[in-house]
Amino acid sequence: MREELQITVSLPIDKQKIQIISAWDLVKNKRVSAFRYQSQTFCFLNVFPLSQAKEVSFIWWNLTNTLGKTYLLLKGSKSYSIWEQVASEQVVDDSALPWKAPDTVSPTLVRAGLMMMQATYAEIDFFFGSRHAELFEQEITDLFRAENFPQTDSLSAVQQLFKADPWIVAYMVSWQRRHLDTLLQEVYRLAAKLFGNNTFVPRVLATLDELPSQDHHKFKTWLTGEATASRLWKYPTDASINHPSGSNTHD
Repeated sequence: MREELQITVSLPIDKQKIQIISAWDLVKNKRVSAFRYQSQTFCFLNVFPLSQAKEVSFIWWNLTNTLGKTYLLLKGSKSYSIWEQVASEQVVDDSALPWKAPDTVSPTLVRAGLMMMQATYAEIDFFFGSRHAELFEQEITDLFRAENFPQTDSLSAVQQLFKADPWIVAYMVSWQRRHLDTLLQEVYRLAAKLFGNNTFVPRVLATLDELPSQDHHKFKTWLTGEATASRLWKYPTDASINHPSGSNTHD
C-alpha cells in the first residue's frame, strides 16, 4: 500500500500492515475490496472526493454512532473512502476461486489502466471542458456495456472507476486481458479524436510514474509486448513532456 493512503479518522492502525485484496462478499454475493488487520476484516463501502472532507467526516461519525459498528475513514491521494467492519467469514480472497478466468489481469495492470483512463479524462476536462469530459465518460460507459465488462453493470460502479482512487477500485473488478486492451484502445481513440493528434500520450503515461517501479515495469512490459494497444500508446523516447500549443477551451 503506498504512502498516500493513510488513516485519518479511525482506530489506531499501522498503515504499513494494511494490504487491500480482491475479495468475494458471501452475503452481498459480489466482488469487493477488502483488507484484514489483525483479527478484523474491513470491506469498502463508499468513496467521496477530497473536496467533501467535512461531509465525509460527518457521514463517518453518523455511521459509527448510529449503527454501532466500526467504520474506518481513509484518505487517499484522490479521494476519501469509508470501510465497514464485517465478520471475517463473510468475505473470502477470490484469487483461488474456481470460476476465476485463467487470463484474468492482475490488479497491478488494472490499476495502471485505470490511472491512464482517469488521466485522459482529466486531460479532456482541462483542455476541452466538462461537457466533453462527460461525453468521454459516457462513451466509455457504453463500451463497458457493449463489451460486457465485468463489475460495470451499474452507474455507481462505473462512476467509481472514474472518480475513486485506482489503488482501491483495481481490486473491485476482475477483467481479462482483452478487457483492459480494449479499454486502452478506446480511451486513445476518443482522446485522439478530440485533440486531433497524440500529444496527450506522454502526459498520460507520465502519471504511471506514481506506481512503484516494479509495478510500472510490469505494466510497461505487458503494454509494449502483449497488448494491441501498444500500437497507440507509445512511450516517449525522451523525458520532455510538453503541453500542446493553443488556448484552454473550457466550456
